[in-house]
Amino acid sequence: MPKLTAGNDVKNWPHPTQEKVLKVCEEVSQKNGWMGKRDAAVIATTAMFGNRASENAILRRQHLEIGRDAIFVAFSILKIHHSKKVRCSCGKYAKFGWNNCPHCGHSLEGLEPLQSKEPQTVIEKQRNKNHPLAKFLIQWLDEVPADAWVFPKSSMPGIFGIESQPTWDERLSRQAVYNIIKKHTGNCWPHLFRHSLATGFARVGFSENDLMKWFGWTRYETAERYTRLGGGARIKSMGESNV
Repeated sequence: MPKLTAGNDVKNWPHPTQEKVLKVCEEVSQKNGWMGKRDAAVIATTAMFGNRASENAILRRQHLEIGRDAIFVAFSILKIHHSKKVRCSCGKYAKFGWNNCPHCGHSLEGLEPLQSKEPQTVIEKQRNKNHPLAKFLIQWLDEVPADAWVFPKSSMPGIFGIESQPTWDERLSRQAVYNIIKKHTGNCWPHLFRHSLATGFARVGFSENDLMKWFGWTRYETAERYTRLGGGARIKSMGESNV
């Protein structure tokens, strides 16, 4: 994560507005041929779904489906949460390795740490096709072969100035996704889009459970931080939200 002059307090992070992201995608998609369309789709996908750079990098074409009204995506959540807590019989949590529960005093001997999140957990998400950023992903998917990576690397230009072509069997790395977003947006990075989307969902009234399901969080406290920013009217579903 980059070092910010405002510090690492999320309250001080800049929020990329949808208007700014839309303008960037419009400009990027019209430059550099297929690479411009790919880069615009990378930015739009990250802004719409709020996934980590690594999770966007491993998308394959079969993970996405364009329906009549929505785009459906199955994301593989790669982050593993190593748990260092146990749950006492009283229902409270304690640190793994402690002899007794600090809440009730019962023995914690023999209790195993809570299960960590499995790598490759799949979360299915959908966004309305009318979302302002959806068109950039849809336009790019029209060019992606059925069994290819969604965001491929480019082939190296030939010695005679031959234009680069997408290498469909080689995907972008997590760092490459990060660099594409940073290059075109200036002061934004993938996790900032994740933070901004969670804030936006909270402001239109989504609950902690809604946010945990969407972002794959395992800690209730993480979602609760965002719902404190809420208070807006509930909408029918996150898939229909234009946030």
